[in-house]
Amino acid sequence: MEFIENYDTLIVGTIALKTQEDVTNRQPISTIKLKRMSVSSNFRGKGIGRKLLAHAVDEASALSYNRIILVCTEMQMPAISMYLTHGFITTRIINKPLMFVLLGINIHYMEKKL
Repeated sequence: MEFIENYDTLIVGTIALKTQEDVTNRQPISTIKLKRMSVSSNFRGKGIGRKLLAHAVDEASALSYNRIILVCTEMQMPAISMYLTHGFITTRIINKPLMFVLLGINIHYMEKKL
């Protein structure tokens, strides 16, 4: 599922959800992943990301998912702050080296129960 935010005739933001497959115990799928979210740099700070996120949460809830999960890095601190204010919690933080970078970077795993 993908949602797009328009401003006049421009696409200024997008968010995508992806169903998580449960191949181990063949139970009904209750988790969906926020796969990506992006807002054009010229339109950041105008509430577009919050609007996209709210729409995605509402859609996931309407489709009877119990949980949304996502992964982001500390290079995305404004996004992490937005997720936290919208009820997401950090479930774990892992330090991994980023491609071609000598120092590791913290990766945040987050979720929101619906």
